[in-house]
Amino acid sequence: MLDSTHRFALAMVLVASSSYAQPTLDELLSLPLSPGALALLASDATEPRASARLAAALGNEAPTIRAAAARVVFTGGVSALLPDAELALASEVDKATGAELVRIVASFGGSEKAELVLDAAERLEIVSTAGDALASSQAHGALAHVDRLRAAETNLPLAAFLTAASARFPGALVPLAVRAMREADGEFWAAYLETLRSRETLGDTGMIVFGISSRDDELRLETLWHLVSVMASGIEIPGPLGPFLDEALEVGSRSEDPWEAFALELIRRQWTEAVTEDAQWLTLLRSESERLFPFLTNAHLLLLTRNERRTLGESRYEDPQELDALHQRLESVRKLPEAPRQELETTKRSPVMTIASFPPGFVSSLIKVTGCEPSMNGATAAEIQIVPDGRRRSTTFLVPPGFEMDDCDRMGRALILTNVSRLRRDGTRPSTQTLVALQTAPFLSCVEAPAPRENLLQPAGHGMKAPEKKRDQSPFYPEGARRDRVQGVVVMDAIITSTGCVREITTLRSPDPRLTLASLLAVSQWEYEPMLRAGKPTPIMMTVTVNFSLR
Repeated sequence: MLDSTHRFALAMVLVASSSYAQPTLDELLSLPLSPGALALLASDATEPRASARLAAALGNEAPTIRAAAARVVFTGGVSALLPDAELALASEVDKATGAELVRIVASFGGSEKAELVLDAAERLEIVSTAGDALASSQAHGALAHVDRLRAAETNLPLAAFLTAASARFPGALVPLAVRAMREADGEFWAAYLETLRSRETLGDTGMIVFGISSRDDELRLETLWHLVSVMASGIEIPGPLGPFLDEALEVGSRSEDPWEAFALELIRRQWTEAVTEDAQWLTLLRSESERLFPFLTNAHLLLLTRNERRTLGESRYEDPQELDALHQRLESVRKLPEAPRQELETTKRSPVMTIASFPPGFVSSLIKVTGCEPSMNGATAAEIQIVPDGRRRSTTFLVPPGFEMDDCDRMGRALILTNVSRLRRDGTRPSTQTLVALQTAPFLSCVEAPAPRENLLQPAGHGMKAPEKKRDQSPFYPEGARRDRVQGVVVMDAIITSTGCVREITTLRSPDPRLTLASLLAVSQWEYEPMLRAGKPTPIMMTVTVNFSLR
C-alpha cells in the first residue's frame, strides 16, 4: 500500500469540494427508483431496509434496474439475498443483468450452485462470463466444469479461464494438460501454454520435452512457439532441457513445415546466436503475417533481421520503415536501466488503477441522481482491500484535511464501492489497490460501455501500429509538485476500446502520487482512432507516458 506520506500527497491533489450535507438512509430510500438511486445504497447495502429495496429491485421489469440492484448486492456482500438472486437468475432474459446475477450466485452459492450458473449462462449465451465468475469464486474447483464450458461455447477464451481458475493453485492444471497431450487436444494444450506465458514461466520441463518431441504436429508446433516466446521474454531455459532442445533443432532442420522451421530458426537465434537468412522466412512473413500475429511480441521483433522486418512491415504497415523505427525504439528501451525491483514489486502488489466497468445506465443515472457536473480535474480516490472474486473487503477513502463532500465526490464514492476489480493477465487480482474514480466526462462515458475481455486485448506495438490520437489533453502540473521540484515520467497501461475511448488505466511507474493523478486525469480525456484488425475495430492494451519537466 501507499505509505502515509504518499496517501496524503495523493489526497491533497484532489479537487477541493464545497460544503455538502451527506444524505441519510431515509433520504436515499425516498429517492425515485433508478440505477443511480440503488448505487447510492452501496455503503448501506446490508442494512435491512436497503436490502429490502434491493431485493424488490431484482424483480423489477426494467433490466437496468435489475442489473444495478445485482451489482450493489454483489459488491456490498449481501449474501442474505442469494435466494432472491437465484430466483431472478432462473428467469432472467437480459444478458447484462444475467452477468451481474451470475457473479452473485457463483460467489455466494459456492460449488453447489455451479449447475444453476451454467444452465443460466447457456440459456443467456454468457458462458464466458460464467466461466470467469466460477474461476474467480471457486478457484481450481471450477476446472471440473471445463468440458461443459467448452461444449457450450465454441469461442470460449479457454486460456483466460484456465489462468483464473488455477491462479491460486497452478498445479491443478497439470492433470488436464497431461490429458490434453494424451488425447492430442491441441486447443487445450495451446491454452495451457498461454497460461504459462501469462505467468512468465516456461512450465514443467518434462511436459515441454514431450511437446517438442510429440508426433502430433499441432502439439509440437504450439510448444515450439511457446519456447520462442519464453526465450524472447528472457526466461531462462533449465539445463536438463538443453540436450532435447539441441536434438529438436537438429531434427527440425529437415522439417517441411515452414511454420515449424521458422519457429526453430528463432529458437536457434536465441540458443546459439546463429542466424540463417532464408527466402522462405520472407515468404512466410509476407503471406501469412496475420497467422503470425498472436505470437508477434516486441521481443520477437528484436529477433528478426532487417530484411525480415522490412518484409513484415510491407505486409502490415503503409510505411515499411515504421517497423524499423519501432525496432530502433525497442533497442533503446532495452538499454535503459530497469526500475528498482522493490519499486516494481510494490507497484504490482498495490497498483494505482481507475474504476473499471458498470452495467448499462448505471453511471449516467448516478450522475443525474447526484447532480454531479463532470470536470476536467475532479477525482475520488480510496485504498481498497480486495477478495478473490473482485469485491472490496474494506475501503479507506483518501481525503485532504478539512475535506467536505460534494455531489461529484458522492458519485465517485458510489462508483468505487460498486467497482469490481478486473483480473490481471496472470489470472490474479491485487490484494490491495489505490482505486481512482475520475470525474472527466469522456472517462465516465467510456466506463459505462461494455468492457472488452482481457484475452481479446491486443497490445499496441506488438506487430501493430500505435493508434492515432484524435483528441489530446495536456496534464496540469500540480502546484505542490512544482514547488517541491518534482519531475519525471509517469508510465501507464490503458485500455483503448473499439470506439477509441480510454478506460481502465493502471499506473506502472510514477515519481510522485501527485503526478500520478494529474496523468490519470489527462489520459482519461484522450481519444484515439479505433484500431482495426481484419477491417474490424478491436480493443487494445497500450502503454502510454506523460512527461513532467520543470524546464
